[in-house]
Amino acid sequence: MHAQSARISVKLSLRDLFPDALFVDCADIAITGISDDSRTLKPGDLFIARRGIQVDGRRFIKNAVHQGASAILSSSIEPDLKIPQCIVHEPHVAWGRICHALAGNSMNDISLVGITGTDGKTTTSLLTRNILRQHGHQCGLMGTLECHDGVTGATTTMTTPSPPEIANWVRSMRDRGTRHGIVEVSSHALCQQRLEGLSCDVAMITNITRDHLDYHGSRQAYIRSKERIFQYLNKNGTAILNLNDAQSAASKTYQTSATITYGLEIDADIRGEILQSSRHGQQFRLQIASEEATVRIPLVGTHNVSNCLGAAAVAHHYGIPIGTIVSGLETIGAIPGRLEHIESNVNFDVYVDYAHTSDALKRVLQSLRSLTKGRLICVFGAGGNRDSGKRQAMGHVVETLADIAVITTDNPRNEDPFAIIHDITEGVTDKRHVYCEPDRRKAIQTSLQIASSGDIVLIAGKGHETYQIVGTTRLDFDDRKVVQEEILSLPSNSSPENHSNQSLLEVI
Repeated sequence: MHAQSARISVKLSLRDLFPDALFVDCADIAITGISDDSRTLKPGDLFIARRGIQVDGRRFIKNAVHQGASAILSSSIEPDLKIPQCIVHEPHVAWGRICHALAGNSMNDISLVGITGTDGKTTTSLLTRNILRQHGHQCGLMGTLECHDGVTGATTTMTTPSPPEIANWVRSMRDRGTRHGIVEVSSHALCQQRLEGLSCDVAMITNITRDHLDYHGSRQAYIRSKERIFQYLNKNGTAILNLNDAQSAASKTYQTSATITYGLEIDADIRGEILQSSRHGQQFRLQIASEEATVRIPLVGTHNVSNCLGAAAVAHHYGIPIGTIVSGLETIGAIPGRLEHIESNVNFDVYVDYAHTSDALKRVLQSLRSLTKGRLICVFGAGGNRDSGKRQAMGHVVETLADIAVITTDNPRNEDPFAIIHDITEGVTDKRHVYCEPDRRKAIQTSLQIASSGDIVLIAGKGHETYQIVGTTRLDFDDRKVVQEEILSLPSNSSPENHSNQSLLEVI
């Protein structure tokens, strides 16, 4: 099934779904399938003429008619059409509701958790799923790393799938006997109303910092998009907020549902205190009401303890005992591309992380700084055709917290890599320990050559991604594999003195 289409074998009445809609040249429209893409529309489908990110679907109504559309759903009447039209105020909302209706309104059988935030969505989702599984619940997931119905899964290209995909995965969860699901919710998805038709028992904001302003236009618009997640809480739903994040905590004033708060070394419903940290994990005290437990996790970074607390808050909502929560947190494996430690036989440590904003870089570098015996080396870049306003801040953070900065490409897309690197260096005041190399492999290679005993190398920006977008082409590129390959090619003695005159990078 195409990602933007949905169909069933029985007919669905639009009049029943949208009694207040305007119907043109008909009393009702009965449909068995829909599509928002005239190129993949099947004869007999309803065409959803919705406004997209770059184009307005109303431009393709005539194409859809030519392809055999049985009817049109739009926000305005299209003149001189010979097929029925259903006119609604918000086609995006209607799209989601129709998708779930075509899927049998499976949402009624699933207890859903929605998690949004600038950072931490993926890790918190996986931690939450692991706790639910430890409690005996079969749990589905829709997120950055995969979509899973509780039994089988598939990789995905978006943090939050399209409405047809969401409806189909929810239906698959129901058919598989899965009664709990988690969905990572991006700001784009909330702005585009991809969650229409869903009802959440729990909605969480992990944090809100700067990101995606190229899309949202302003910080306030970005914040408002995140807070829309509370619109999808059911009447008995619970909002979960991070008191360590000022904007998440402030969101409490925007919703009236029951609330569970969490925080690290702060007065919250779910509290944590870090007891010990190492390069391979940490130990913290978890407190829920009057109960306490010590938790040992194989995850590095203060922010990951915060993610554990968020997952514990979800579990607390479901009445899961603290012992099971501890077990779920402690048995989590490595989170792909989230401060993922790359195993090797060298005398320094290498981590790969998805951090691609100044705030995320700050949290990760601060966590690694406290564990670094030698120098902290950071390889990073910034995405092309994305929020360019954050680039200087990224440069400043890395200069402040790392000993050596290696600036390279991320996904340059259609921007000049040198222009992106220049933007980043505008935030750097002392360039004596900053290097530039637009070739990401060469940048990683040199960071490893520079590293010596006790150092930590952070490869930031792409994390779990296995590709690099150059122009409009996706090239195979996995930071983790590149690190492993380049470590194998290192000379037996790779101290910085041996490479100081052989650097492949140009010092700015």
